[in-house]
Amino acid sequence: MLVLKRKPGESVEIEGGVRLIINRISGGNVSIGIEAPAEVKILRSELAKHPELVATPSAPVRDHVTQFEPMRRAA
Repeated sequence: MLVLKRKPGESVEIEGGVRLIINRISGGNVSIGIEAPAEVKILRSELAKHPELVATPSAPVRDHVTQFEPMRRAA
């Protein structure tokens, strides 16, 4: 296991286009942002142990934006 120390605002780059960003540290909690390609599945460990609890992913946001774009132009 690789162990790193990071401060808020710092990040870690992982091969495959994955980036972990330390957003905030408060008490014993760390807020982490994750940037990754859409095809990379990211799950909290408790969900990875129980795949039946994982919801089916919804359509990407850009699909919804495209769907409503003609309505916005008509207004």
